[in-house]
Amino acid sequence: MTLEDNRIRRYFKASKMLAFLFPKNNSLTLKDINQTFLLMNTKNFLASGVSGGIVNYLLGWVFYGMLFTEIYPNEGNQSMLFIALGCLAYGLFMAFVFTGVGNITDTKDGLKNGAIFGFFYGLTMNLFMYSSQDPNFQNMGLDLLISIVMGAITGMVVAMVNSKMD
Repeated sequence: MTLEDNRIRRYFKASKMLAFLFPKNNSLTLKDINQTFLLMNTKNFLASGVSGGIVNYLLGWVFYGMLFTEIYPNEGNQSMLFIALGCLAYGLFMAFVFTGVGNITDTKDGLKNGAIFGFFYGLTMNLFMYSSQDPNFQNMGLDLLISIVMGAITGMVVAMVNSKMD
């Protein structure tokens, strides 16, 4: 399969998945939604999502727990369960985008798209966090860079697992 064939296949798959959002006759049925999500390979989604969640958790421990502890100082009231569940949700969401919408299986594409994913995730989280307190632009910028790096590495792993599962 050529690169152009792969792009056409990804576009067709993404357009079919998003078609349920804009039905032609303005009626959305459960069959439309089920058909859309059946197009996604569930095995790839779960394997790459869990792998991405584990990688995200480990990277968070390295960046926030060891290297840049001053960004979010530990006040003793952290729930490791919620941190792990948040990392799993992050990995599953990235896997949904990579597997279900984009069919991203190349590690280079995973790295690039993961960095973009991490940028928007980090930007969103920082804007929401600093909406109720005085902004610390130095921490905000550093956290945004960390989010980009973590997203890129997680995206690369998600894409790599997707490629191995095909």
